[in-house]
Amino acid sequence: METALFGVFDFVARNKWLQYILIALAVIATLGLYLAMRDEGVKRRERERWLRKQAEERERMVERTHEIITEERQNADEALQARDSGERYPDYDSLPDSHKAIAEGRAGPRLQGGS
Repeated sequence: METALFGVFDFVARNKWLQYILIALAVIATLGLYLAMRDEGVKRRERERWLRKQAEERERMVERTHEIITEERQNADEALQARDSGERYPDYDSLPDSHKAIAEGRAGPRLQGGS
């Protein structure tokens, strides 16, 4: 086995073109490993950037959801307060004329909501 291995080394030592090919293959392999490691670093940084962006979006979404819930609660509270503190008309005769016109259907199209 040792003689076969030494035979290969002797063959390479005697052939300059084979030495150049082996050096070129070693350079290509080293360059390939370097590029693979660099690409992995780029992918890792890109993945981290994407995760950071997703976390920020999730945070903004949660914040906006809380804002919407708060606004809805405030609107509901204001609507209840307006309902409870609004003018009361115990009978039809106490309604203002504009309200009577709407109730009787003789208000203009703008007040009726039609065309």
